[in-house]
Amino acid sequence: MAEYIKREDAIDLFWAIDPENDGNDGCMIVLKCGNYDSNEIEAMLSALPAADVAEVRRGTKQCLPQWRGPKEGKENA
Repeated sequence: MAEYIKREDAIDLFWAIDPENDGNDGCMIVLKCGNYDSNEIEAMLSALPAADVAEVRRGTKQCLPQWRGPKEGKENA
């Protein structure tokens, strides 16, 4: 199964809020970007909670008589 993470959670990892300018005083929130190497990025993303999601499969059902409604020829549906 594929694993999915929330986009906002991933963005928040790389754009941390500066503790001195976090908006508590009513002023602007300042975001600071860090310099990360590929190993750090992999570790940060791996630490995020992920959901196992099955692929959506779309297909056709065989039209069995018990599935038919009034428009399809079954009288008492």
